[in-house]
Amino acid sequence: LDDYEIMLDEVEGLGSFIEVEKRGEDYGPQELIDFLEGLGVKGSETRSYLEMALEKRAGSV
Repeated sequence: LDDYEIMLDEVEGLGSFIEVEKRGEDYGPQELIDFLEGLGVKGSETRSYLEMALEKRAGSV
């Protein structure tokens, strides 16, 4: 876990999120996916909280 920075966010009106970044050398996205699946995390979200909030406000979420 020392190679990863893990943030847990609770965003009002949107829910709970985990954000993970790997420190150091280059890596591929599959490495992060494998790491998260190993922790039991499923699914991913690439939109920003602002994008999700605006879409929810517009009724498209």
